[in-house]
This record gives sequence, structure tokens and C-alpha cells, in this order.
Amino acid sequence: MTTTNWFREDKTIIIHRFEAHWTIQDFRQSLRDANELLNTVDYEVTHFLDMVHSKNLPQGFLSTLYRSSKMRHPNSGRVIVLSANPLILAFIRFYTKIYPHPSSNFFITGSIEEALGIIGQLPLERV
Repeated sequence: MTTTNWFREDKTIIIHRFEAHWTIQDFRQSLRDANELLNTVDYEVTHFLDMVHSKNLPQGFLSTLYRSSKMRHPNSGRVIVLSANPLILAFIRFYTKIYPHPSSNFFITGSIEEALGIIGQLPLERV
């Protein structure tokens, strides 16, 4: 199951929640939902990919993530993956190694609190 919403009322962060078992179609829908939200603002927005309660990464996830990074919405900013699952973290780290350019705005952490801390330490402009 996935949900995609504004994280808070200031509309500076979109949170994509991936819980239990989800599919690549769920991920694609999450991207479409995020684009609809991004169309309502005229500034850069950070994405939290909350996989803390995720049980899996579906087949095709890394390639779909890469393709989506090539077709980013103009208002899409940093992407911060939240997960403590060692398998998910290994795949995400692998992604950042094989696709270094699109992953320059890509970060990994274990909690929302840490993600908010990362945002506070980063410059606002894209790398």
C-alpha cells in the first residue's frame, strides 16, 4: 500500500509512504500523485520516500526510479529515502553508485527526524 501527500501545511515536502508489500504500479501511481501536488506550487519541493514499514522493493524499482529521475517535475527537489531495512538500504546505496548523476540530490536516512535534520543542513539550490 502507498500514499502520497503533503507532509505539512507549508507544502515544502511531499511524503510518499510505502507500507508492507507494494508494487511497481503503486510506485508509479505515487509519482503521478506527487506530480499533481507539484503542479499546485511554483517552488522546489523535497520528497520523503518513507519505506520504514516497507517489506520489499518490487521488481523494476531501481530502473523505474532512474527513469523517473530523468523526467523530474521542474518543482522536484531533493529525495530522502527513510528506511532501516538492510536490504532496502543496500539497494538504494547500489542505486546511488550506478546512477551517480541523478542521485546527487538523493539521500538516505532512518527516520523523519533525521530527514528533517538533513534538510536543515543542505543548501536550497539543486546540486
